[in-house]
Amino acid sequence: ITCSIKSRPRSVTMTRSNRDQELAFSVMGGNMHQPMAPAFDGIFISTVEPGSIAEKNGLKKGDEVGA
Repeated sequence: ITCSIKSRPRSVTMTRSNRDQELAFSVMGGNMHQPMAPAFDGIFISTVEPGSIAEKNGLKKGDEVGA
């Protein structure tokens, strides 16, 4: 994940106790609605639930998700 403010890549690993536990963040972006588009727009964190494991692990709105 790349922070939108600092631009330095960082690694965040999140675990869940089971598959039913929510990750408590949403993403937006990419070109999923235009699969034939040549450019990749990036995927970004759009929301993080306050007090969630995602927030506690440092995810912030605007962070870019990388491979």
